[in-house]
Amino acid sequence: MGRNSQASKPTSSPPWTISTARQHLPALVASAAKEPQAIYRRNRLVAAVLSPEALDELNAARKVSVGSAFARLREICREEDYQFVPSPRRDRPNPFAPPTK
Repeated sequence: MGRNSQASKPTSSPPWTISTARQHLPALVASAAKEPQAIYRRNRLVAAVLSPEALDELNAARKVSVGSAFARLREICREEDYQFVPSPRRDRPNPFAPPTK
């Protein structure tokens, strides 16, 4: 498979194969500075080359926990003086509960 043989790809440049990536490593690294570069083996994505900034963003996004996301949401609600009013609770049928008589 050559560099131009795959039509759909995640980036705007043609996809890289392992062999073309190996042969043109400086071009691959230069392209990765602009946007992530996908590397394929037998039409299957096997690797990606990212800029250091994109890697930092990815690592930062992975460190966000659900708890910290909710803490940030509570902070935004306080800043905007938003009050969450939950709807009243009501019983719903439970198909897994034994029938009551």
